[in-house]
Amino acid sequence: SFAPDEAGILRELVTTSPRNKPGAERKKRLEFELERITRLGFSGHFLVAWDMCQWARSQRIHFSARGSVIDSVVAYHLGFSRIDALEHNLHFDRFLPIDGSKRPDIDIDFEAHRREDVRQYVTQKYGADRVATVAAVGAYSTRGIIREVGKVMEIPEESIRYLAKRIHGGVSPERLEQALDSRPELRDSGISRDRFRWVFRLAERMTDIPRNMRAHSSGIVISSEPLCDTVPIMPSGADGVPIIQWDKRSAKYYFDKFDVLCLRGQDVLSDTEEQIRVRDLGFSVEELPMNDEATYEAMRKGQLIGIPQSASPAMRQAHIRLGTQNLTDASLVQAGIRPGVGGAVKINELIARRRGKAFTYDHPEFERILGNTYGIIVFQEQVDQILQTFGGYSSGEAEDLREAIYKKRREEFAVQIRAEVLQRMVDHGFAQAIAEQAYEYVAGFNGYGFAQGHALAFAEISIRCIYCQQNFPAPYFAALLNAQPAGYYGPKTIANEARIRGVPILGLDVNQSDLKFRVETIRVRNNSSGTPLPSEGEGAGGEGLSANPIFEGPPNREGRVRDGSQSWSSIVNQNDTLPPPLTIEDGAIRVALSQVYGVSKTTQERIVCIREEGPFTSFFDFVARVCPARDELESLILGGGFDSLHPNRRALLWTIPEAMNYAAAINGQIPGTLALQFAEPSIVSDVKDMAVRERALFDRQILGLDVDCHIMAFERNRIKEKGGKTSHEAGQLKPGTKAFAVGNPIRLRFPPTKSGKRVVFFDLEDETGLLNVTCFDDVYVRDGHAIVCSPYVTVVGEAQDRDGHIAFLAHHVYPFRPQINEDLPADRKLPFRVADFLVG
Repeated sequence: SFAPDEAGILRELVTTSPRNKPGAERKKRLEFELERITRLGFSGHFLVAWDMCQWARSQRIHFSARGSVIDSVVAYHLGFSRIDALEHNLHFDRFLPIDGSKRPDIDIDFEAHRREDVRQYVTQKYGADRVATVAAVGAYSTRGIIREVGKVMEIPEESIRYLAKRIHGGVSPERLEQALDSRPELRDSGISRDRFRWVFRLAERMTDIPRNMRAHSSGIVISSEPLCDTVPIMPSGADGVPIIQWDKRSAKYYFDKFDVLCLRGQDVLSDTEEQIRVRDLGFSVEELPMNDEATYEAMRKGQLIGIPQSASPAMRQAHIRLGTQNLTDASLVQAGIRPGVGGAVKINELIARRRGKAFTYDHPEFERILGNTYGIIVFQEQVDQILQTFGGYSSGEAEDLREAIYKKRREEFAVQIRAEVLQRMVDHGFAQAIAEQAYEYVAGFNGYGFAQGHALAFAEISIRCIYCQQNFPAPYFAALLNAQPAGYYGPKTIANEARIRGVPILGLDVNQSDLKFRVETIRVRNNSSGTPLPSEGEGAGGEGLSANPIFEGPPNREGRVRDGSQSWSSIVNQNDTLPPPLTIEDGAIRVALSQVYGVSKTTQERIVCIREEGPFTSFFDFVARVCPARDELESLILGGGFDSLHPNRRALLWTIPEAMNYAAAINGQIPGTLALQFAEPSIVSDVKDMAVRERALFDRQILGLDVDCHIMAFERNRIKEKGGKTSHEAGQLKPGTKAFAVGNPIRLRFPPTKSGKRVVFFDLEDETGLLNVTCFDDVYVRDGHAIVCSPYVTVVGEAQDRDGHIAFLAHHVYPFRPQINEDLPADRKLPFRVADFLVG
């Protein structure tokens, strides 16, 4: 589309870019890159990517590049990379080898909910017969085998589900039967070995067998000729973009391939920007400062819950221990905990060297290549550079060799090529000892790793998100909830973190809730003694809500200061009353209609559309105008959608038949009647309303999050009387202090260890936040069933100092039975379920 002068157009776009800066070094680097790009015939490839991004920018779709294209200054000048490769001295050879053995790999992250728009634009511009998605081959995995083979064997669905939920990524199909004895969550679960014996045997044979061919999530190819002349094509789903019957590894050697990716962090930033622009039209997340000291202070304090790419406990701890000061440091953390680097072992060594531990370089070239990572290989291109420098490999050869070491690690490919690599290094003029050291560097990077540019791109997204979270907490958390699933934690944890940081959550309201979470300005009680729930009958919005920040941090742009000295000392129960309020104007987040379980998207949109004609004046008015299905109406009642119209949820449930009949009569749906006006029936008045704790359980069940407070707040009296600590308090204990805490174990991790023993990490969540818990093998073997299978646990252990970060070492873990449900009458007991408690 850009012929005949693609090279000239590319040069003009690059040199006239607003990002072009004067300087001989920059001019030299641009000439170097442009010469190679044009000589190898890839000018059009860059122009297609530029055109795609220009269109996205015109549609206000947020995007940024990732992966090896970040190594290109040309990509920075064209505007699809936000990282200046010259400033960070990135390795262009890895992106585009001098011999042209590798085609440009341009990966761009767009907003998740707009990615398909970008794909459709590309298809329309370049032709439906010349644009296609690459194929992905699906294979059987452990849980998939259990579910599908179990159905064939006619094992009851509940039994299949029971087993599948206890299988995580650490249990391979060939070790399923063995795991029934070795894994406590399976050993103590009562699963019948005989019932599943044939499932286990078939699992061993079916592992990794191709199951289907489907569209790849992001890869697209563009051809100058009809694709069907070159490769078999098959139709896709509703989007209409066909699929070529080659996977991405095959396609990239022949076609111009682009990865039209999505990153939820882009959605978060875009939505945050949109909500802030309601008050500040000039606000732009692309113009946020990258050197804001408060942002890096948040990193050093581990205040990263809800930050895409940086929220995991490993990331938070690494930032605390490393003492992150800038974007480069943040990229070290992004890449440093990957298995290619060596995971926790190498990041520990890197942090020790950063803090002053002595180390030496055996050769000046090692210092040149590894100097910015303290003598440790952290980034992919460092492996390539060692192979090129010490072995004389070309950039393409080095890239292929590094990838083969990773992909064939099970076959110990690195061991197989040891003699060849060493000989090549010796022949290149290096001593045997130096060659062996260089080989060890290369062979040690045998897992998944990041390129430096990729790590910088992800860190940059995190930094912008932190700035927004620190300075605009209400819009940011609303955007984060809208973008779910976005990051490491789910809606319950995100809503809890918002409350902790002083941002109230307003309940569902059919007259106020939109399709998305949004910010409302409300009057909020500033209560220094804690956060009791509204008393019985008091609404959950407006002046009936309290906020108590326990988060220490700088003031935001509105001047609000969060006081870290406050603590959750109040005890929540249904008899608590609210103290006299001191009200301030502030932002709160209104629960979205899209968050309601059991209400169709059509009904959600109908509510918003009909409401534009005038607010709903009563429960009956809503039913008559919206005409929801009965189960949808029940969900809206149980989720609190009508609390502002009538406070008694149970009475509304009793009134559903009358409301449905009234709506049918009003709309002329009853046979033999005309659509007429009738007086509204009365709502039953002799039905006792739900207790506050009962409402809270239904909020969690229907909305997938807690509104007024975390569910553990109802247990605080009972726990405190026994001497238990909150997660926040346990995280402040002096090292060596023994204590116990109660909460919801979420995000279980089972990282592999060299000894083969299990170490289990999880977050213990309650109303005050998260506590990082470590369980060694003996505790896991004894108490693993409670850890994996109990929605709430009591953890007895002691505080540990890990380079300034307090973690909790578990000695015992016991199931905890919440009293919130046991106190209810038998006919009113609720299903006490929890989600998101297991990784993998």
